[in-house]
This record gives sequence, structure tokens and C-alpha cells, in this order.
Amino acid sequence: MFYFPISHQEVASQIAKLINSYNSLSTQRTTQGILSSKTKYVVETHGRFVIGVAGVEKTSYQMSELKHMVVHPSWRGKGVGQFIGRRALDICDTPVIYATVRTSNSPSMKTMEKLGFNRVEEFASGDHNLAVLVRIAPKWNKHSSSKSSLLTEPDWLSLTPLSTVS
Repeated sequence: MFYFPISHQEVASQIAKLINSYNSLSTQRTTQGILSSKTKYVVETHGRFVIGVAGVEKTSYQMSELKHMVVHPSWRGKGVGQFIGRRALDICDTPVIYATVRTSNSPSMKTMEKLGFNRVEEFASGDHNLAVLVRIAPKWNKHSSSKSSLLTEPDWLSLTPLSTVS
């Protein structure tokens, strides 16, 4: 038997709070909405705190969307976004994965590039522009042979003490 120090309800509550606080979405997420969503969430925790999250939603047999990727501000710039992004891509079972990111969000754009996404289009959405990014999973991409280095959990766990996460 495994012991997980945070209940599913608490994890969902923290996911909703993180997404609502830092993703500027038009619809606010709720604990119940997270728990009942078709989106599969990959969560990274430090102690009892959710420090990063990324969602994957299968939209068709061939395509999934990477969404709601956010890292707590105390943990940004430490490789956590790339870490959870890779884990989210690992659970994706479609050859094509897409995401939309505000073009003004350079850190997220850089993370998506590091994850192997390519910008294919840009469009206006309200008062901002969104980039559409697409990635073909390596196992389906006959031209992919590169393996990028990735910061592992033990590498970044010691970077920020628990007291900085609120």
C-alpha cells in the first residue's frame, strides 16, 4: 500500500488555484471541475504543495492538447515546467500534440520549444495573440533522432526550500 500525503480533493483544489491564479483563462477552474475533467493532469509536488501542473486532453484518435501548464512562481526558472511537460507528454498516446500559448509569454514559449513543439500559426484572441504550437511524438516522427537533456527531480528538489512555497 502507498501513502500519499495529500488527498485527491486537496490536490485538485491546489491545481484549480494554481491554474486560476496564473493562467488568465476566461473560465475559472473548480476542485470538482478538475476531479471530473476529461483532462489528465500531471502534478509535481514538494511536500504537501503542488508546485507545477500540466494537463493532457485527448481531442481525437490522432491528437491531444497540452493545456493548463503552470508552475508556482517560487519554482519558475528551475526546470520544473520542462520536467512536468515531459511527464505530460509521456502519458500522451496520440502522435500529434498541440498547445496554445500567449505570444507575450516568452518563458512558456521557450519551454514549449525545449519540449519539441514548433510554432505553426498565430492568431488574435481578445486583447492578446496566441501561438499554436504542434509536436509530433518521436515514436511517430521518422525524422526525430535527438534526445535533449532534462533536469531530473533530484536535481531541482534542493533548489528551493519548502518555506518559499505558499
